[in-house]
Amino acid sequence: MKNLMTSTLHFRAITRKWRVLVIAALIGALAGTIWTMRQPKLYSSSAKVRLVEGASETAFSRNDIRLTNPFSAARELDTEAEIVQSDPIRARAAEQLGKDASSVYSVSVKAINDSDVLQVSVRTRDQGVAKKAATAVVEAYMAARQEESTAILKESASGITAQIERINAQVSSLDKEILDLAESQSDENPQVTELMTGALIAQRTSLLDRARELQAYSDQAEVDAELVTGGVRVVDTATTPGAADSRGLYRNIGIGITMGLIIAMGL
Repeated sequence: MKNLMTSTLHFRAITRKWRVLVIAALIGALAGTIWTMRQPKLYSSSAKVRLVEGASETAFSRNDIRLTNPFSAARELDTEAEIVQSDPIRARAAEQLGKDASSVYSVSVKAINDSDVLQVSVRTRDQGVAKKAATAVVEAYMAARQEESTAILKESASGITAQIERINAQVSSLDKEILDLAESQSDENPQVTELMTGALIAQRTSLLDRARELQAYSDQAEVDAELVTGGVRVVDTATTPGAADSRGLYRNIGIGITMGLIIAMGL
């Protein structure tokens, strides 16, 4: 009985305040409309890129030296998404856009579920800049990945060159040993000298074969450094938006009405 009386009192209180509630709802709806109208018109354009395991079919990838880690988890995509939105990539894209960079409102990147694809979306205040901006961000990201992969290739090539130099030094040392053996050869133990010389020559031949193999990788690296792609391929190119994005008019009106009613109920 007590609960029924309490509910009745609440209902009567609300009935007496219906005018206040209506006015609060109207004010909230008006506030939501004004807020929406004050927001700038924005235009979105998106491009999709696919991340692949190897930057290219290089001498090093064929030799089980990979330029990137295997994409075994969503964490790798999330990391790349953060890189796309990083300040260096945005600065690089802004430099490419020139004065149009001031029109860019936001850059967002989303990993497509169960795939190696990233969707790069750019919102701009100018309809004509949206496509250019999305393309510029993608190109800046791809260029950065390519430079990183090229640097890794060149570093690996430098390591191979150092190995070749060490092998050449060993070959020179073996040549000296072979020459010393020939000069010190005696008639007493010719077979021993011959065996020692044969062993040194075999070792020298093995080292030279290894040096030639490494040199082939080094030569290929020079070509690979020019062809490397950075492990990113464009899946969908950006397009010019046909209309402005929705500014959420009805959503903002609904929020305004709700907030107005909450405030009115508390009075």
